[in-house]
Amino acid sequence: MNHVFLLHNPKAAGSALRALLASRFVDAEVAPVFLNSPFDPRPIQNISREFSGFSFYAGHYGFDAYAALANDHILVTNFRDPAARIQSVYRYWRNNVDAAQLAANERGPIELAQTLSFADFIRNPDPGLRLYIENFHFRQLLGSGWKARNCTILDRVIVRRRIARMRWFFIQEMAAASLELLRHELPIYRGRALETINVSSGERPPIADADLRYLKAINRLDYAIYAFAVRLQEKRAASLAAR
Repeated sequence: MNHVFLLHNPKAAGSALRALLASRFVDAEVAPVFLNSPFDPRPIQNISREFSGFSFYAGHYGFDAYAALANDHILVTNFRDPAARIQSVYRYWRNNVDAAQLAANERGPIELAQTLSFADFIRNPDPGLRLYIENFHFRQLLGSGWKARNCTILDRVIVRRRIARMRWFFIQEMAAASLELLRHELPIYRGRALETINVSSGERPPIADADLRYLKAINRLDYAIYAFAVRLQEKRAASLAAR
C-alpha cells in the first residue's frame, strides 16, 4: 500500500482529509502530531530521529519535514482560497478554542481572535499571527510555514514544480472533483467519503472589500499557487472525464 505524507494547510478541510487518508492505515502506522504550530522549537534533526518510520504523516509542518522523513511516501496537500482560509482560522480561534487550555506561549494569536474584530485581527503585527496568515502555504511547500523568510523567483519555481509533481492534492472549492481524482489515482480510497470534521462555528459574514484587498496583498504567493493548483486540477479532472 502507498505511504502518504500530507502537508496540512490549516483550515482547508485538512482534518477531514487527514481522517480520510489515515483510514487505510492501522494506528501503529500513523505518526503522532508534531511541529503543529510556530511554538514548537524542536529542530528538524530531532524530529527526524524521533518520528521516522511511519507510513502516514499529516501535520502543519512543511516540506523540510517531508525531506527528512519520507521514504517512498506520496506527497499531498490541501488548498483553499487564502482569504476564506484566514477567515476560517479567525472564526475557529474565536468560537471553538479555549485559550486557557493552551500553553502560555501559544495563546497570543487565539486571544487576538477572541478580542479583536476581523479587520483588526488581520492587521495585528503579532509575529506568531503573521506566520499563520501571510503566505503560510507557500512557505510550507517550500520549507517550513513556521519560519518567516523572503522568497525569491527561484523559490516560486520550486514550489510550482512541487505542486505539479504531486500525484494528487485537494482543493476545498473543488472537493467533488478532487475526491474523484483521489479515487482514480489511489484506488485504495474508493468507497471512502470525506466527513465533516473540526468545522469553524459562528457567523460567517462576507469579507469586507477593504479586508479582502488587504488579504490579497499580503498573500500574493499563496494566491499564485492556489490559482496554479486550480488550473492544474481542472486539467486533470477534464482528462479523467474524457476517458
